[in-house]
Amino acid sequence: MKFRSSILAIAAMTIAAPAFGQTKAPPLTVQDVIGVWNAINALDTHQTGVLDKTGNPIAVPNNYEYSGAVHLTLARDNAKAYMIVKDYNDELAKMRAKFTEDQKDVPKEKLAEFTQERQKEFDKKSAEMLMAPATDVTFVHIKSTDLCLDAHPPECPVKNAIPITVIQALLPILD
Repeated sequence: MKFRSSILAIAAMTIAAPAFGQTKAPPLTVQDVIGVWNAINALDTHQTGVLDKTGNPIAVPNNYEYSGAVHLTLARDNAKAYMIVKDYNDELAKMRAKFTEDQKDVPKEKLAEFTQERQKEFDKKSAEMLMAPATDVTFVHIKSTDLCLDAHPPECPVKNAIPITVIQALLPILD
């Protein structure tokens, strides 16, 4: 059972500081990678309010605008993050399946107590998996100016109104 993010080896994982007293930023956690993945997906399109032919307000999808290089970088980073997200979800599914299988032999009068205990165990393992270092992913960083948060032609002909929460989730990959 291989798990790219070294989740199963979390207890054995230590983060060593480099020589000469310099500190190295710890690797992103699985939770960080999930946040980056969600943020990259949010950078695709957003809803814009417009009026239809009769004057009624409607929402239409609208693409953010970036350079081709930024689109490619985001696509590559998205693919890398997806693998970590997939591994995490696969491990959760295995844990749920085992939990369901284990429940089959529990007498009905003990099922509630068993379920509470197992739920606590499941929640603990799930939290450990989220906080595990995602050591198998290295993102290509992009410059914050590449997001075109301000219009500066010709590089950024339009201003992208990217929500603050999306930018916050992108911080691990922004320079």
